[in-house]
Amino acid sequence: MNTTLLGALKRIEQLRERSDFYRSWEVALRTHHDAALSVQVMDEPRDAKFRTVRAFLAEGSTRGRPAGVVAKMHPHLFPPLDQLLIGAGDSFGTLADSCRLLSEYYLRDYERMVRVRSRVSIPLVTYFAAVFIVPFPLVWDYGTLAYSAAIIGAVALIFLLGGIPVSLLYSLSENSARISRPRFAWTLAVGLEGGLTFAGAARLAATTSGMSAVGRHLDAAPSRSLKAMTLTQMLELADAWPEMVSHARKADLAGEYISTLRLFAAELESPA
Repeated sequence: MNTTLLGALKRIEQLRERSDFYRSWEVALRTHHDAALSVQVMDEPRDAKFRTVRAFLAEGSTRGRPAGVVAKMHPHLFPPLDQLLIGAGDSFGTLADSCRLLSEYYLRDYERMVRVRSRVSIPLVTYFAAVFIVPFPLVWDYGTLAYSAAIIGAVALIFLLGGIPVSLLYSLSENSARISRPRFAWTLAVGLEGGLTFAGAARLAATTSGMSAVGRHLDAAPSRSLKAMTLTQMLELADAWPEMVSHARKADLAGEYISTLRLFAAELESPA
């Protein structure tokens, strides 16, 4: 958890930085058609974290390590979604497509969380207004020095510890259906488009969306049984919410998973 206010607010900006990183890598891959060279010539990331990501990828390529292997070696820098899609891109020769999918995914996640962050603005503005108004009686009782000290203390407090309530708001929002369900649907669509199996994409969607119950149901099922299931059967087994199962059934009947799931995910993102 970020305790500082700026640290908590920057957490969302990291989603945009990650999207930009993969977009730049995708462009370099499509231009040079070489994974090692593409890492060298892609745009320099603005954020220090992603300069580190780029450095690890460059180092790995000089040692002959595929990008998917490098990603698995550094899970603190590459979330599960990144690891699986980069690994699949390496295996299928579609690394540029994996970067495209990751860039799109993180841009959508950024836009989703920006809407959450906008809710923080009202209490923050109220707090800063109160900082100047509430201690005003100190001017008469103790003078302007005490008043100024109270303001400085209150401002320092929100900057040093304001990240705690903001981070809690993020956590509560991420566990809400308005965030977790679109994230599940998008991850499922991206995972399937990236070459993952039904089971792999569903497990990944459960992880990224925080739907631990869905993940537990999938983990409890024998792998052989999961391989024989349709997407509908798998999500019914995992006790996914009814709308998700209904759209999986449509995808199974049409044999068209990507567009069906993407349309459903977009519907979930639209305002109620």
